[in-house]
Amino acid sequence: MFAALSLAPTQLADAAVRRCIGPDGGTIYTDRPCDQFNAREQATAPPSLSPDAVVDLDNPGLVRSDCARGADSLLFDLRRAVESADINAIAGLYHWPGIGGRTAVFVMNRLEDAVADPGATVELVYPESAFVIDDPAAYPDRPVENPSGIRITRYVDAASARQPELLLGLRRHAGCWWIHF
Repeated sequence: MFAALSLAPTQLADAAVRRCIGPDGGTIYTDRPCDQFNAREQATAPPSLSPDAVVDLDNPGLVRSDCARGADSLLFDLRRAVESADINAIAGLYHWPGIGGRTAVFVMNRLEDAVADPGATVELVYPESAFVIDDPAAYPDRPVENPSGIRITRYVDAASARQPELLLGLRRHAGCWWIHF
């Protein structure tokens, strides 16, 4: 029995989740050694490194790409995801808390429909009364207006029953900007 207990800490240490970088540059999370996947182990960033810190691109450590700190960052990430028709990237920008199973399927279907057509444009939508400031330094006394949504305009055939425009709402939660229906 003593021999079994003495092996337990080693087995627990081996069961730790490793973050590996595969040959294609993709991230692999595993409890196995990275070399079993022809990958290299990704060292985690030191705890003092904030998610917004500038990191060495050759050794990025812990990189957060799932949290847009501003509406412009969310717009950039969404444009990139729509251009590449990456439904998983779009789902990563969606505000999921409180969403049940059936609703999640409905949301994923709507998001997938949003990227079905190539050539869509993605733009921020502001309230009609908003005074949009491109150069905040030029108007130091005016507060910057927050956008109220994001519009995805798709180019669809005129005979199609599909809507050419999709309006997504914006939500701020946990210091990040998210899309929602």
